[in-house]
Amino acid sequence: MGLFDFINHLFNFVLPALSLALVLAVLLRLPLFSRLVTRVETPWYRPVVRNFLVGVAALTIGLLVLGNDGKMATYLLLVAAVGCSQWWFSGR
Repeated sequence: MGLFDFINHLFNFVLPALSLALVLAVLLRLPLFSRLVTRVETPWYRPVVRNFLVGVAALTIGLLVLGNDGKMATYLLLVAAVGCSQWWFSGR
């Protein structure tokens, strides 16, 4: 496997965590959801980075436990871990 292939595989591995972190950050800034979240005004990138790292850790755990990437249980773990992370850091 060449360097380009390795970077492509790595990017595709972490892309679900990145997209979930970005979508969650955007949704929580909307007026509809902003009243549901008690948060200190922080820059938008802090929760994105935090949720991205938690998501990559969840994907890595799923890969190590299940032995294969892309299983639905791994994505369920990703959503649960990022949701718990957002809940924990939102002060609830």
